[in-house]
Amino acid sequence: MKGWGKLAEQLNRYITVGAEIFVTGRLEQWRYEDESGQTVYCNSIVIERFDFGRKAG
Repeated sequence: MKGWGKLAEQLNRYITVGAEIFVTGRLEQWRYEDESGQTVYCNSIVIERFDFGRKAG
């Protein structure tokens, strides 16, 4: 998942491992060739909004 700016600051400050969050965003897909010439496919979620779920623990 990816997030920038104020959103990234909030995620970094308030989210802990195991925390439940609900994310709204878009799927980003790209590909590239590695050093051996193989095509590598990547997927990521670009976060536009998030809400807290249940607390971890």
